[in-house]
Amino acid sequence: MIGIKEFLRSEVAPALGCTEPVCVALACAYAGSILPHKNIEKIELILSPGIFKNGMGVFLPGTDLTGIHYAAAIGAMFGDPKKDLEVFSNISSDHIDTVKKFIAKQRVQIDIDFSKKGIFVCAKIFSNKDVSEAIIKDYHNNLVSLKLNGENIAFEKKNNNKEMKKKIDVDEITRWMKKTPCEDLIDLIYELDDEDFEFLKKGVLMNLQLMEKGQKEVLGYGIYACFEDLEKEQIGTSILEEVQKNVCAAIDARMAGAAYPAMSSAGSGNNGLVATLPIWTVHNILKTPEEEFLRAIALSHLFTSKLKSHMGRITPICSCGLSAGGGATAGITYLYTKDKDVILNAVEMLVVNMFGILCDGAKPGCSIKLLIATHAAMQCVYLSLKGKKLFINEGICGKDIDDTLKNLEFLCSNSYTDTDRLVITIMKNKGLK
Repeated sequence: MIGIKEFLRSEVAPALGCTEPVCVALACAYAGSILPHKNIEKIELILSPGIFKNGMGVFLPGTDLTGIHYAAAIGAMFGDPKKDLEVFSNISSDHIDTVKKFIAKQRVQIDIDFSKKGIFVCAKIFSNKDVSEAIIKDYHNNLVSLKLNGENIAFEKKNNNKEMKKKIDVDEITRWMKKTPCEDLIDLIYELDDEDFEFLKKGVLMNLQLMEKGQKEVLGYGIYACFEDLEKEQIGTSILEEVQKNVCAAIDARMAGAAYPAMSSAGSGNNGLVATLPIWTVHNILKTPEEEFLRAIALSHLFTSKLKSHMGRITPICSCGLSAGGGATAGITYLYTKDKDVILNAVEMLVVNMFGILCDGAKPGCSIKLLIATHAAMQCVYLSLKGKKLFINEGICGKDIDDTLKNLEFLCSNSYTDTDRLVITIMKNKGLK
């Protein structure tokens, strides 16, 4: 049986940089690590559409580079697979110069397999007469195959350190989430122990580093600085504005390539930022007890994963706005009231009204989408606290939140079937190949 401890260690993990190019770099690092000689001649990638889409427009951490090609080359040449989702750490300017020369010779080939859903990366590296291959699927760091010259190479699953001993397969998490009523998820946060609180606190502190980076420097769209300028012309600010600008500071920093890891949620670093920083901001202003704050963070992670289980791991819908936005809504509402009906009503309101915002890839512009999503989350909190409720005869609303999530899954499974293909066509037509 899955409990809160197993859930957290499976769905909450550090990630340096946007997790899709990180996934590509990690696969290439695995493949590169088993080559007898690192005289790399060519890299071939087969990617699911979601991996491609989310990897082309975002800056790689600690660099001025964007694109899957660069992520692959960095991973193959200089990535250490032991660093897992922090595979981009310790990349130097000399490494970047070497990678740029490699890419200039057009030695990275990318193919998109539209039959692959969610997370899938097959990296094949050619060096002298040797060919290595690594496949990652389902999780961004879930290596499922490693070969050298067609022969399987034994490898250890990443489950030997303290934090990962309780890691559970994503399919099992998804099945558990789908069958667990939303109301029961709230009960789980009362099972947290001191070890869990420390784990959650570590994640919040990690994400605050990105927020502070985006507050101090104008990165990406510089939304935090825009809010600061507006406040100089007005008197005071609201909790809503504080939530928005703090989240956007972190997203801007991360999408601009700031070399700080994020504590991800449900497989996404941006999900992790949205799932934690709005709650931290409200907690910081209201001065709520730390234990209650950390329970709210856990609740946010739970609902982020719950919504993701109904949407799919990587989808044409913006999951940071919908799943992490729903998680943040649950956590913030919990800080105001422990009333389950109010919490669940707020999340349902967010889901119904944020559904349909398309994901057109990870990029600096994500901060603008999440500016909108955090605004919607706070407004749904306020409306639910005031007793406003949705009606079953409206749109995709069900008889309760669990019924609504079944409708959400039905829509995600049967709509937008060609959206990723069309978005990728647009990206390629702009020269992003």
